[in-house]
Amino acid sequence: MEKVFIAPNPDLEDLEVALAADSYHKGQTAAQWAEPNGELMTFADKGGVLYHVRIEKVLRVHFQHSPLASKRRLAVGMKHGIEWLKDAARKSGHREIIFNSTAQELVEFFARFGFHPMTDEHKAEL
Repeated sequence: MEKVFIAPNPDLEDLEVALAADSYHKGQTAAQWAEPNGELMTFADKGGVLYHVRIEKVLRVHFQHSPLASKRRLAVGMKHGIEWLKDAARKSGHREIIFNSTAQELVEFFARFGFHPMTDEHKAEL
């Protein structure tokens, strides 16, 4: 079995070619993948480049409101909390915030702050 290793430096030329050839990533650039607030690595074996990995700081949050709070108080308080959370996450280098909900009213409320449904995400619990 070939030994796989992380190259000492990301191979940006290969990444540009790979991005251009991929229908999902087409339009993205190696410079975008190499932006700060993330980490770019190229994995290779003795035959050359195998693949590239970009790691980003993402924040997953969970909200649970008190059943004793009125909708008006909740709306005011959550507006404040969401704005604070987005600012704090941005300042600490996070690129996005994710939350899960099946409550349509909550989903619509969060949409006012730029949240939108995701359709192509996959996760592994560690």
